[in-house]
Parts: sequence; C-alpha cells; structure tokens
Amino acid sequence: MTVSIRDLRPGDPWDAESVVRVRRAALPFMIATTDGVAFELSSAPAAKRHRLLVAETADGLVAGTAEAGLAYDSPEPGRSAMTGTRRAFRGRGLARLAKTDSPRRARAAGCTEAFTGNDTGNEPMLAINTSFGYEVCATETRYAKQLKGPDQS
Repeated sequence: MTVSIRDLRPGDPWDAESVVRVRRAALPFMIATTDGVAFELSSAPAAKRHRLLVAETADGLVAGTAEAGLAYDSPEPGRSAMTGTRRAFRGRGLARLAKTDSPRRARAAGCTEAFTGNDTGNEPMLAINTSFGYEVCATETRYAKQLKGPDQS
C-alpha cells in the first residue's frame, strides 16, 4: 500500500472532515469537529510551528493523522501529539510514518528534547514511541462523567 504524509490543506472541507473521522475513531473521548480543526490551524501562534499531518493512500483516502509542532513556551519544546489511524489501516506502519517527521522538525528548530503522549493501554503506539527512543517520564489519569439533563450535575 502506497501512503504519503502531507499537511492538511487549510480551507479544504474534505480534508478537515477526514481528520475529524480519524480522530473520532481513534480517540472517541475527544470532541472533534471540522470547525475545531479549522480553528486549531488558524489560531496557532507562528512560534508553535503547528502542523496537522494526514496519511493519505494512493486513491486519496485519509487513513491517519498526526500533529507536530513546538510547545514554544515550555522548557520542553519538542512535541508530537494525537497520532491516529483508521482501524482498517492499523498495523501497516502509518502511525510510525506520521510520527517520523516530528523529532526531525524539533531538532531543526533547535530542540534538544522532544516529548509525546500515549494511552497506557495502546500497546502498538507504546512500541512505536519506544522504538523512537521516547522513555516514560510521567503518567496521567483521565476521568469521565456521564452528563445528565441541564438541571442535574
């Protein structure tokens, strides 16, 4: 399968919708909308060097997505985040391909350290991050709550 990694095309509703579909499938806890994707790109400070990448098959299907950029106001500035792949395309190296760009960009921007996040139960992504040389330095717990009617908490 031939896949290429490219930047999301700003202003292209099909690209934004494709990213939303991948995010919803890969990260069901995350609220994802096309307006949100557009805002994410248009509101990012230039110093962040924010890129929203898509993994596209030869026939134009967006099979995966990833973010790359800098946490420019942090002492740990190199960053990659939200790598997701459509279920039908998992196990084919798309996440690895999408994440390859982030450390390279961080080094080019003068970063000496990069970081990324990972759900602890996502063994394939843990393996990818480990293969790139990332080491666990912190953990996080996520909480969820079912929301009831407007007058209930």
